[in-house]
Amino acid sequence: VLGVWQEDWESGIKRIVQSQKDGIFPADNLFFYFDPPFFKKADRLYRFVFSPQDHIRLRDFLYNFENPWLLSYDLTDEFDEIYAGVINSHPNGTQRQHIELLYTAANQKKPRSASEVVLSSLPCLPKIVNM
Repeated sequence: VLGVWQEDWESGIKRIVQSQKDGIFPADNLFFYFDPPFFKKADRLYRFVFSPQDHIRLRDFLYNFENPWLLSYDLTDEFDEIYAGVINSHPNGTQRQHIELLYTAANQKKPRSASEVVLSSLPCLPKIVNM
C-alpha cells in the first residue's frame, strides 16, 4: 500500500500524479481502489456525502481512466442507472460483480448481511467465496 487517504477522490488523484512526478510513487503499475459514499443511508453512514452530480463525475472519470481500478458501492437502482453505460460498453474492460458481505461494528451484537456491487477495470475479477 502506497497511500490511503480520507479525502475527495479528485484531490487524491492529484496527489498521486504529483507523487509520481516527484518520484515518490512509481510512474506505472499502480492500482486504484475507490470507495465512494453509498447511495442509500449515506447521510447516516458518512461524514461527507456525494451529490448525484458527484457520483456522475466519478463515473465519467473512471470511464476513461487507464490505470487498473476497483470501485465498490451499495447495490441500488441509482448505481444501475448511473453506471449502466459503463457496464454495457465495457470501457477499459469494465466488469461488474455482486457480492454479499457481513458487516460488524463495535456497537452491533451480531453481524449484519448486506449486498454490494464491485465494478473494476481488472481483466478478471477474483471469485468471491461466501463464508
